[in-house]
Amino acid sequence: MHHDDDRPVPAAAMRRFQDAILAFRTECFWSWDEAQPVTTQGVAREVIRQLRLHGGRRGWLAAADLVRCL
Repeated sequence: MHHDDDRPVPAAAMRRFQDAILAFRTECFWSWDEAQPVTTQGVAREVIRQLRLHGGRRGWLAAADLVRCL
């Protein structure tokens, strides 16, 4: 996982990223530490990448929505 971009995620978007992690837990985030909040752009982009890779059509649409949050 690349955490190179340490710019903060907007506070309003953090909850949406956490919700996506929970909604796609079995498909995309089975090994993800749910206790770790999505606070940086690097982590947020990894969430988006995982949704696109493993989330199917629903994941792709969720990723597109989350990209607009950044």
